[in-house]
Amino acid sequence: MRLGEETAEAGMPVSTEMRDALARLSRHYIPARYPDAHPAGSAASRYRASDATAAIADAEQALRFADDSWRSLGG
Repeated sequence: MRLGEETAEAGMPVSTEMRDALARLSRHYIPARYPDAHPAGSAASRYRASDATAAIADAEQALRFADDSWRSLGG
């Protein structure tokens, strides 16, 4: 989510769709880094193939957003 927040603070537009994708990706941060983050079991037991597919799609969207934002700055 921080990517979207800082981009918006810099005065660049961030769509609601992009903010939603970044929020969904942010939910994966702690469980991916800390496998014991869920007290009732491992994070692996809580993920399904559909979760992975959605996360990959959100990550691809975030990468396009970052690339497009960078290009708009002349980078």
